Amino acid sequence: MNRHAFLIMAHHQFDFLKELLLALDDERNDIYLHIDQKVPDSDLPDFSHAVQKSNLYLTERLNVHWGGYSQIACELLLLK
Repeated sequence: MNRHAFLIMAHHQFDFLKELLLALDDERNDIYLHIDQKVPDSDLPDFSHAVQKSNLYLTERLNVHWGGYSQIACELLLLK
């Protein structure tokens, strides 16, 4: 069976992110999610209940600056 990997970098608008996760929720999908380190832990919703069928993996959190090397480092982390 073919599988798909979705690599997502998020910083805010978690309501939209939950909608995206629900739309991607399928047993053939693996979702790798990076939440920017600048987001306080207290502001993070619980994403474990957003998907039922997909495998959801949360990566190490990095401090990402748009257009900087840290963005590439984040992409490489997701690809790993």
